[in-house]
This record gives sequence, C-alpha cells and structure tokens, in this order.
Amino acid sequence: MNTDSRKAFLAVSMPLALLLAQSVYAQQGDADGQLTLEEIVVTAQKREQSIQDVPISVTALDGAAIENNGAVNIEDLSGVAPNVQLTQMGVIPNVGSFTIRGMNFTDPDPNADPKTGVSLDGVFLTRNNGVLMDMFDIERIEILRGPQGTLYGRNNMAGTINLVSARPTDESGGKFKATVGDFGQQIFRAVLNSGSFADGRMRAKVALSSREFDGQHENVYTGTSLGAQEARSGRATLAFDGDGFDITLIADTVTDDYIGPATSNALNDVDGVGRDGDVYKVYQDVDGYSWFETSGVTLEANNDISAGTITIVAGSRQLEYETFGDFDGYAGAADRPRQLTMPPFSLFQAFHVRRFADHDQQSVELRFTDSHSDLFDYVIGMFHLQEEFTQRNFQNVGFPPRPQVFPLTDPDRAPPLLSIGQESVSTSFFGQTDINLTDQFALVAGARFNMDDKEVSITRPNGFMEGNDVDWDEFTWKAGFNFYANDDVMFYASAATGYKSGGYNSRATLPQNVGPYEPETLLSWEAGMKGDFADGRVRVNAAAFLGDYEDVHAAQRRPGAGGQFDILTDNLGDVEISGLEIESTFLVSGQLTLSANLAWLDAGWVEYTIGGVDWSFLDLRGATDFNGYLAADYTIPLGQNDLAIHVDARHSSDFNVNGTTSSGNPMTRTSYPFFIADAATTVNANIAWLGGEDGRYRVSLYGRNLTDVENPVSGVYLSGPVVFYGMPRQVGLEVEVNF
Repeated sequence: MNTDSRKAFLAVSMPLALLLAQSVYAQQGDADGQLTLEEIVVTAQKREQSIQDVPISVTALDGAAIENNGAVNIEDLSGVAPNVQLTQMGVIPNVGSFTIRGMNFTDPDPNADPKTGVSLDGVFLTRNNGVLMDMFDIERIEILRGPQGTLYGRNNMAGTINLVSARPTDESGGKFKATVGDFGQQIFRAVLNSGSFADGRMRAKVALSSREFDGQHENVYTGTSLGAQEARSGRATLAFDGDGFDITLIADTVTDDYIGPATSNALNDVDGVGRDGDVYKVYQDVDGYSWFETSGVTLEANNDISAGTITIVAGSRQLEYETFGDFDGYAGAADRPRQLTMPPFSLFQAFHVRRFADHDQQSVELRFTDSHSDLFDYVIGMFHLQEEFTQRNFQNVGFPPRPQVFPLTDPDRAPPLLSIGQESVSTSFFGQTDINLTDQFALVAGARFNMDDKEVSITRPNGFMEGNDVDWDEFTWKAGFNFYANDDVMFYASAATGYKSGGYNSRATLPQNVGPYEPETLLSWEAGMKGDFADGRVRVNAAAFLGDYEDVHAAQRRPGAGGQFDILTDNLGDVEISGLEIESTFLVSGQLTLSANLAWLDAGWVEYTIGGVDWSFLDLRGATDFNGYLAADYTIPLGQNDLAIHVDARHSSDFNVNGTTSSGNPMTRTSYPFFIADAATTVNANIAWLGGEDGRYRVSLYGRNLTDVENPVSGVYLSGPVVFYGMPRQVGLEVEVNF
C-alpha cells in the first residue's frame, strides 16, 4: 500500500483524537450533566436496543447523518464504517460489490447469492441486482460486520445492511427537497404525512423521489454521454396502533433508466497502451443501456402479550430488468492490436451482451421475543423464503465486431444464446438468548438450522443442460459472553459461524461447468468493548477479530464451448482474516461533534490452487489493509437561525478491484496494475443554513469527492481487462422546506 498516504492520514487523525479527548476533559468541570451524546436505538438483534448494549460491531446512521454524508444510495456510504467498502460492479448497472472485512462477492446473474445481506424494512433483497437503488426518506441504516448466521441466516456471512424507512408521524405535515448539481444532477423529493386519524389509531405517509443525471463519462467513439440516469421512486406507508397490537403496511416501487455503462479497456487509451488517458473518456462500439424496475409490499405486525412480543414480517418483491453492454470496452476493429505481450491477453473480440430477467420472491419471518425475564432475553423464530427467476441472454462475440447483427429487435422473436431458470426454497429455525447470570455478566448462545433447495435449468442452442435438484442443510451458531463493567462500559467476546449457500453457474457453456458448487463457511472470533466516557460525551467502540474462511466462492475463467471461456463461480480455496476496528465520537461542545474511525485488516489466501498453479499471491477483491474516516459537524448560531457545517475525509489503502485468476501473473506472482485502486483520501463537505422554527427551511451547498480522486471501483477480465471508474468531483445546491 501507499505508506506515505497512510502516514499522512494517521498524522492528522491521531493528534486530532488526542485533542478531542483533552478538549472534552477540559470542559468536564463546568459540564451541567445535560450535554451528552444521543442514544442510538437499533434492531440489530431483532429487538430494540441501545447500540451500546449490542455485542456486535455495528455502525448506525440516522437520516441526518445520511444526508450530511451526501448519500443517494448505499454506495455513497462507502468508507464511513470501518472495514466496509460499498461499490458497484460497474459493467452492469445497479449490481452491488460490497466488501466487509475482506469478504466480497460480485456477480450480476440473478442466481448468484450475495455474501452481505441487504434488507429493506426487514425483508431481504436476495439478489445482488437492484441493491443500489436510490435511498429516500430513510430513518436509519445499520451496518453489521461479521457473520450474522444465527439471527439473519444464510448469505449474511460477511455482514448485514439493514435499511429502515421512516414511519408516518402523529402530526400532519411533510417536506419538499430539491437538489441541483454538476453533470445535470436534478433530484426532487416530497414527503407527506397524514397525521393521526381514526381515533388516533392510524397514520399514513407518501414519499416520492425523482432524479435525473446527465452522466460523467463520454464515449468518444459515438459522442454519447454515459452514466446518464432517470430514476423514479415511490413509497406508501399505512400504520395502525391498537391495544398492544400494531401493524404496518409498506408498498414501494423504483424504476431506473441508465445509459452505459462506461467500460474502459485498460489497453484502450489514446496511445493504445496502458492507462494514461482521460479515465472519463471511453471508446466503445455501442453505448449500452439498462432498464430496471423493482416493487414490493411489506407487512409487519407486532402483538404484545404477557409473555413477550409476537412479530411477523412478510414481504413480496418483484424485480425486472433489461441491460445491454459493450463488455469488451473497445471500439473499432482497425484499432485493435493484433498482438499483445502481456499474457493471458489475446486478440480482442467484440463482446456485447443483452439480458432480460424477471425475479420474484416471497418471504415470511415469525418470531417471539421475550425481555421480561430477569434470567433470559431471547428471540426464537422461523423463516421461509421462496424465489424464482428467469433470464435470457443475447450476445455478439466476434472479430471484427459486428454490432449491426446483434439482435436489438423484439427479443421474443430472436433465439437467445442462453436461457436460465432457477427455483429456490429456504427454510430455517433459529433462536438466540442472553443468559443473565448476574447484573454484570451474561452468556450468549444462539443457533440456526438452515435448509436450502435449488433447481436450475439452462438452455443453449447447442443443447439443453439441467442441473440436478440439490439441497443443503447447514447448522450455524453463536456463543459468547457480555460483561458490564459499569452502566457505561461493556466488554464482549464471541465465536460465530456464517454460511453462504451453494449454487449453479448460469453462464456455463459446457455441462461440466454448470455445477453445483458447494457452500462456503466462516468461523469468526471477536472481542470488543463499547463505552461512553466523560459524562457521556465521548463514545469509543472497539473490536478485534479473527476468521477462518473456507471453500471461498469467487469467480475464475475456465475453458468453455467453441474455444471461448466461461467465467464461473466455484469453491476456490481457504482464507484467513484478522483485524482491528475503532469507532469514536466526541461531543466537544453543544456546537461541535467529531468522529474518528480507524480499521486495520490482514486478509489473504492460505490455499488457492487451480490445475497445479498456485494463485494464493492474489489479493482478495475489495480488501484494504487500512481505512479511516474523520468527520466534523459544527453548528454556528446566527440569531434565530443556524449554520451547520459537515466535513469528512475517507481514506483507504490500495486494493484490488478484481481479485480473480484473471488479475495476476503466476510467473511473477504479482497482480496486474490496472486492477489496483491506489491509496487515496476523498473529502466531502456540506454547509447548510437552517432557518425558521425548528429548522423549517434548509439551504445547503454540498461537495463530494472534493479531492477529485480518480480510481477504478470495479474490474473484470472479459475480452481484455475492463475497469469502471467512480464519480469525479461534484458540487451542488439543495433546498428543503418542512411544513
């Protein structure tokens, strides 16, 4: 990694932390006892708790923090939580590439299960596709790090991201927010609350969002701006409160039209060699596009009885999309090099892919929570999920490229190169409890039994292949203890397991490549401390962890039909993980709050051999050795108004954005440089004027990536090494009116 960059960040962060501590200590003498950090309530353990009582590494951001950090979607929060990288696949829009503690999985196909679970109002978004949709009217985001196999089940091995939408309020009113910024950014959001009605038992809310963006890349070959988007979102919520009973019904929908993506072949710049051109200018035969629509209905009901609380969360979601992309990232047959000297490169071929997909899922979770006993605080429950998807792929692979023969007409009239179908069913039973042996000491024990079944069918012009119906039964568990040194400081230690289900390879062109591949597992040990100090004005949470990560799922290239290659998911080997994380918040005064988060990670292959070739020298995709976050929030009173200033810096050491057998040379045991994101620090700021009663009016000027960092966020080896770059510097203006 870049040692100078790390030293520079530490040179700022460590003295700042000491200065903060001294500042707080100096003011303790005149503290009146009322100036304390606010309590943060989360539902990370399926029940409401103060975040300081949750023996898990978890970062929680409320709506104000999300707004201050300039987040439009989850990706904009990358680097806020320790050891968390939230990026996108790039080559196909709206596909997440999330890395938590060195564990990453990036696959655009709908049969590919994620390693980081994402839920919206308690309902899992089971696919990697669609998780980067616009966030609006969000009450809270919780980022849980480490395996959550007991309470959340399969595919939450790296961690879990919970998105909780804002609920209707007792008072009528709402807000309107408009944003304009660079690259034609225009965002309009509106929220309307009905207030209480029906004898105060019911409340309703409607939230709407519209976003337009002109794009940050230029396709020099066609003259088109790439990255342009039009996104429309809506959510309606109806809540009922009875005597010991409540029910909430949420319906949401999102549509997103996208031009691109801008895929840069690493050897395709002005000079034809290397990556020395303008990263926001690409050369593609075709522009590509994406159309995405998702909708869902969620029902949550809680019934308080004398023994505890019965909760049911049921959801039904649909996902439909069409994408078309220039996956080779190269334009013009005459300009393609006929010989390349960097193995395993060969002649470039056109690689244009069009996809149509439909996905449906239904899930229900029933649980019982009891916190009334002096001895036990427990939750027990069952979870059931069933999902089905179909996908049709059309593609043009050839040399020279012939985009004119690509089937851009009605897909129902053109035979697809590939048709995929999969049905999945998952059922599990779980329980977890704190056993309070004394007022200060509690044991933690939890277990979950997972039953998964998958059946896939693959149809190709050269024949029909069907994977056998396969099922897996997996047992995951957690054991540990919590020790409360006093009312403000807790120590905890635990061992926990995580599990990601096996699956099939929908991109396989040969029967032997279909699979299935087997599940992957993680055994993790964690010890940590959570504490509030200096009369509640300093909060420090720290954790150390170790992990044995076995049968790791990752992508690799294998020979396919017709002399082509297949990019397949398989069990590649084993990984060891260790690291440290520190999160701290300092309430220096009633006007100034500072945050400093630091993380260190040591994650790497201990066994990774294919065909007798050792690939264990490769980096894990998205894994950074060091990352940090510094933020300051300062409020300046201006008569009856306020000026609120937020500034943050996010630092990451260098990391590999690809990390498979395509990103390294076994002869030199090095990773290819074009897949490496350099060590960098990005700076973001938000300056807001708050006027009127209770900040009724808000006018803010924002800046994102003010340091104008140019780094790839994703990379893939298809017809050559292709990388995708993140957003350049952006500035804009926001106006908000509350009523």
